[in-house]
Amino acid sequence: MAAKTATATPWVDIIYSVYLALVCAVSLLVSVILVGSLINNGLDWAMPRPNYIDPVVYSPGSEAPRPMTEAELSVRQKQEARNQHINAVRQTTHSAIYLLLTAGVYFSHRRLFRSRVGRGK
Repeated sequence: MAAKTATATPWVDIIYSVYLALVCAVSLLVSVILVGSLINNGLDWAMPRPNYIDPVVYSPGSEAPRPMTEAELSVRQKQEARNQHINAVRQTTHSAIYLLLTAGVYFSHRRLFRSRVGRGK
């Protein structure tokens, strides 16, 4: 019985070490992608992109669309700018949270992997 465990253990150790290495590699790759997303979202937050607003109002009761007045256009532009700012803040926050989670997964698995490699297994 002890002989079976001794021969099965190296395969389990190899599979576990490969698992740890793959989790480290994937979480590192995801972290790099999230850093790029975080930079892009931060730039959208700091320097919003100009929006195109259709200067025509489509009313459900009328057959033909009518042009927007200056007041309607101004209100619509402010709404669009506010929505874009809110979305940029939310996306930046999401990217930062996911980056923290991914970094935690990476560092915990890296610590396990280094302890296994350091032991000689």
